Amino acid sequence: STLLPYTTLFRSTPPANTTAHTTANTTTSNHTTTHPGNSTTVITTHPTNTTVTPPPTFPPTPSPPTTGNYSVSDKGGANCIMALMGLELIIHEASKDGYCNIVPNKTSTSGTCTTSSSNLKISFREGFINFNFTKNDKSYYINEIEALLHPLSVQKIDKQNLMSTKLGSSYKCNSKTTVALGNSLKVEMVNVQLQAFEIKHNTFGTVSECSADYNNVVPLAVGLTIVILIVLGIIIYFIYRRSEEH
Repeated sequence: STLLPYTTLFRSTPPANTTAHTTANTTTSNHTTTHPGNSTTVITTHPTNTTVTPPPTFPPTPSPPTTGNYSVSDKGGANCIMALMGLELIIHEASKDGYCNIVPNKTSTSGTCTTSSSNLKISFREGFINFNFTKNDKSYYINEIEALLHPLSVQKIDKQNLMSTKLGSSYKCNSKTTVALGNSLKVEMVNVQLQAFEIKHNTFGTVSECSADYNNVVPLAVGLTIVILIVLGIIIYFIYRRSEEH
């Protein structure tokens, strides 16, 4: 009898009577073995590893923000915006709050300066906060705050008159200031001192204190006065008693 030839083909089109065995997806290598009148194709695949970055999670309770020093300079190197403040973003999702403290040494600062408007953008891994300042003849103020905190989209509040201050002066407020940018995002600022426009020698101008700090000082002063009066009354009483005994 005569033996028919035995042939091994790679990546060839198999003839009729073909059986395929397949596992998973992605990388594929074909090996075809041909016998007289019969052929078998085996396709082996190797799975590809895909890394999915989970969305950030935020603590459910607030913590005191660290005060950072942020500034924007003009083309000549002079500061046109200076800001000392602690920042925290509050995210509201699924009836729960999360708190994102902005760590100053993990941020980058950028911005622009013109004669009538300027902006300070503070960027960090989870997003950014952008403060827009504008001025009129006598004062300046924050007219817009815009923020992004993943996984939310950008949210902002505009057409505002926040932290209005006399030109050449700096705004200062140690009390907590919270601004809602939308239904699901708020920005909180503490220990604030900032100034935009007419900054001389890269130092803050005369301080203009916020009303919240002033309102906190008045009850404290009244309380201290009452304590002092009580102590004086006790001292006078004991002096009087001693004089009566003698």
